[in-house]
Amino acid sequence: MAKNLNTVNTETFITKWMEEVNENGTIESLAKKLNLKPASVYQRSRTVSETLATQGVKLPTLRMSSERKKSVDPVKLAELVKSLTKQQTEV
Repeated sequence: MAKNLNTVNTETFITKWMEEVNENGTIESLAKKLNLKPASVYQRSRTVSETLATQGVKLPTLRMSSERKKSVDPVKLAELVKSLTKQQTEV
């Protein structure tokens, strides 16, 4: 039994990718538009990125999902690492 796969040619993929970049979209939103799984879109972007790199072109990045747009507090992260380091040395 053949699987029902949605195929997208590379030119279309790059065009849609760049549209998402220009709209501040995400891999998740692009996957919905292309009717693909986010993991498939991510993997395809890695393959396309490697191909473009051979020509000296860098594929712009997209966030995985809109929920990851929250900024990271570097002070909190540093404190976390320091506290966990102390715990490990005390054991």
